[in-house]
Amino acid sequence: MKRICNVMKAMDKATRPLTPTATSILEANTSHASKYKARWTGGDKYQVTGVWQDQHVVDVRNNNCSCRKWELIGIPCKHAIATLNEMTKNSEDVTNIYRWVDLRKKRKKTEDERMSRSQRGSSSQTTNQDEGIRVGKDGAKKLTRKYGKVTCSKCKNTGESAFTPLKKMVIWNRRSRFSSGLNIQEEYGNFENLCSFKIHHSGLFMKNRGVTYEYGAVDYYDFVDMDVFSIHELADMVRELDNQHSEPISFKFHIPGTQLDVGLLPLLTDGDVHVMSGFVKENKVLEIYVEHRQSTVNQILQDDIESEFGYTDSDDDETEDGIVGANDLLYDKNNIVDEPDVDMSNFISVLDHVVERDPNTIPIPDSFENLHVDDDELNVIDTQVLDSIVVEGDKRKEMLQILAKPDICSHGEAHLPAFRLGQKFKNKEDVKHLVKLHSIHTKRALYFGKNDKTRIRVKCKGVVADLTQSGPWKKAKLNCKKIVVPSTTSTCPWVLFISRKNVEDEWMVKTLVSDHTCAYSREIKACTAEFMGKNLIGQVERNPTIPVRALHEELQKKYEVGFSRMKAFRAKQIAQKHVFGDFQKQYALLWDYGLELKRTNVGTTFKIDVYSEPNVNSQTRMFKRVYVCLGPLKLGFKVGLRDFLGFDGCFLKGPYPGQILSAVGLDSNNGIYPLAYSIVESENTASWTWFLDCLAEDLDLNASSNFTFISDRQKGLTNAIAKIFPNAEHRSCLKHIHENMRRFWSDTEYKNLLWDSATTTTTPHFDNAMELFRQFDVEAYEWLKKIPPEQWSLSHFSGRAKTDSLTSNVCEVFNSKILDARDKPVITCLEYIREYPMKRIVVVQKAIDKCKGPLTPTATNLLEPIMKEATQNVCIFNGLDKTQVTTPRKDQYVVNLKEKTCTCRYWELTGIVCSHAVSAIWDKINRGGKKVPEIEAWVHPVYWLETWADMYSFKVDPINGRTMWSKAPCPTTLTAPKHQIQVGRPKK
Repeated sequence: MKRICNVMKAMDKATRPLTPTATSILEANTSHASKYKARWTGGDKYQVTGVWQDQHVVDVRNNNCSCRKWELIGIPCKHAIATLNEMTKNSEDVTNIYRWVDLRKKRKKTEDERMSRSQRGSSSQTTNQDEGIRVGKDGAKKLTRKYGKVTCSKCKNTGESAFTPLKKMVIWNRRSRFSSGLNIQEEYGNFENLCSFKIHHSGLFMKNRGVTYEYGAVDYYDFVDMDVFSIHELADMVRELDNQHSEPISFKFHIPGTQLDVGLLPLLTDGDVHVMSGFVKENKVLEIYVEHRQSTVNQILQDDIESEFGYTDSDDDETEDGIVGANDLLYDKNNIVDEPDVDMSNFISVLDHVVERDPNTIPIPDSFENLHVDDDELNVIDTQVLDSIVVEGDKRKEMLQILAKPDICSHGEAHLPAFRLGQKFKNKEDVKHLVKLHSIHTKRALYFGKNDKTRIRVKCKGVVADLTQSGPWKKAKLNCKKIVVPSTTSTCPWVLFISRKNVEDEWMVKTLVSDHTCAYSREIKACTAEFMGKNLIGQVERNPTIPVRALHEELQKKYEVGFSRMKAFRAKQIAQKHVFGDFQKQYALLWDYGLELKRTNVGTTFKIDVYSEPNVNSQTRMFKRVYVCLGPLKLGFKVGLRDFLGFDGCFLKGPYPGQILSAVGLDSNNGIYPLAYSIVESENTASWTWFLDCLAEDLDLNASSNFTFISDRQKGLTNAIAKIFPNAEHRSCLKHIHENMRRFWSDTEYKNLLWDSATTTTTPHFDNAMELFRQFDVEAYEWLKKIPPEQWSLSHFSGRAKTDSLTSNVCEVFNSKILDARDKPVITCLEYIREYPMKRIVVVQKAIDKCKGPLTPTATNLLEPIMKEATQNVCIFNGLDKTQVTTPRKDQYVVNLKEKTCTCRYWELTGIVCSHAVSAIWDKINRGGKKVPEIEAWVHPVYWLETWADMYSFKVDPINGRTMWSKAPCPTTLTAPKHQIQVGRPKK
């Protein structure tokens, strides 16, 4: 009975929409959320990574997180709140955080608030024609039960008869615009929860010397009972006022006595309505503003969620990269890869070793007095503790908590003592770790005098010199007489003794002499490479490329102890193992990683090839190759309508060198589209054959497929393509051809002649360009003639790929983006490559949302000079489907609009209409042609904005951290590969 009274008092004092326990949990999760980074994958899922390298997936549509705390307790976890932070940066329409909390955690004052809208609408309903107050039978009973005797102002009926059965189960009365008003004091009397609404609707927020609401109307609603009112009734009011406008975007409550600039609070949930009800006692008329569409108030006013948690609403500005290969001696000006900026600086590996937390960082209560609960306080059960709650206080335990209180120094910093009497430890490792910390922080040489199963005694080696009997002047005088007087010394009294009764009990500090009388020392045995490496994890994570020299100097300044540069090098290696994972151990986790990829990204292909094992009963297999093709990227490439892929490889660094093979396509905006990647032992015919076999299976290709590939003329790749795809068009990168030519002919004239021969689109023009090359240098002409023109000249290319790309810039750009992944362990490397397209899809999606028009930005930019050039052409129509077009240079071409071809072949090669075709289309329009499409409609669908959006509609889903991966049903364990010597000259 007393507890119910105490709970009722606590409910009356509460001002937040949640219960105090839920509020405290939510605030704690909010504070921890700042340590987590959420990455949007473009759909409804976010990948959240924390400082301890734990990784989780948050699904905002289904309100769940892979950690399952949100699902279990109904309160958003720290990962979900970190996701909300990221949502406020990418979207203006973000719901209040309280809406994510389970309804059972929300504070409701009355039983009426727990009634759902469906229950309200199911009551019997009629209307009172005279007064127009809308209230159901149940609502009349509640008003009578709450306010006692209620009298109608017109019919003078009292009690429930004053409220006849109505059409709606909602309590309000819409005031007529011709009414003279309402006498607030007479009608409401002592009813504190009744009020009137002054609703401003059908207008816009404008900024004109302050925020104003223009072009709107005003209506009043009277007899609004805030105890049974919710956000849904407010929406019904607005719909009744104006059905011609669209659904309201949001509602704003104007705080009485304030300006609109600072006094508008959003009404998003019933919790916000409860906050508004706090003003009813002093103000019987509440003003509410309605937003029907976007207005300037979104840029002027900040939501309460932004003011409370410090969120801002800003889109990331995309920056355009420069021309790829602009500094090279030769690059393709017509096929500049416009690659968006994808930030990969915050990549965090989720395969790190579990970092041991410092036991001294555990918060300890200031005193045991805070544990007492007054009569007016509530006994809230902590569901996250394992120990039972003790009713009777343990005096010994309380005294130990007092001893744990930190001392405040003169600088205002709290210093918690390393050891104290009665302190307990669960295992010997914690004791040794804390002894090492104390030795380094105090710069004292500690050693273990006794170390067995039940006893640990730690002493200090420091020596205290006693020079009271032999000062410098006295020693000098005695030395003159050749008499040696030794100085007396004493040892440091610091000692620590920890023991336990048997091997099953906890360790406890029994003896402690905490004062050091010895001098500081720079030779600390506890300062080992392993110990320092664990303390360097955060620094190496922030700056993985920090030089050893800089790291050595910084550690010496920080800890003021002496250690060699070689020890700093070993410490950095240990820290890198924790940050990026161990190179050997990650190979054993490859099957589990592939299973997680297939589970999260449907349609993903993950294959592993191993070296042959003579012993079939062996439990291990040596890793050889791995192939990955993500399902969303596979689907996006197929809808891109461009049968074009670039192949290339780059070196994999580290103790197990190899090659990263990649297949990269072109999207509708001529940007890169990574499709598949692989880690192999070396770049040779066997590895490329295995890679192409896997790719052919994913893309449903066979030996007769008409596909277009481009590469850097690597011999193994050339042989593999000729073997697997004999009918495919294999282009060679013109940049690599020019680099080979520069070894013999490096003048600029050779580069210009090579470029002129490669960019010609017809065979007659190609023959003329090659003849000029022959006249300039016969030897260079003969060298170039050995390379088939089908590999490097547009004049001999087919039009299947719909691109005139002559270089493998698509692969070079992708290799530059994954440069930081090449020196990491195998799974960390694969994860870095996977996260890059996941982030890139989000960046490109933002650019797509901003685009207007039927074509992509690149196609639009290419079409503008073509249309300008077409104005100078002269057209002659033949009466059927062909048009003769003459240019100002007296060149003459034939355009067939029915077959969408031109004899210049530019339209056929690229899919973009040439200037001759544009002139023919305009001539057809001038001749009175009917239903002639616009110029953009003649462009191939590969360049349509719709196709570009379809490609990036497939999002790469995030994956969970290592601790949540399922165990793959593989009977063998993968081991690290043997060291493979790579092709090429080794570095000095």
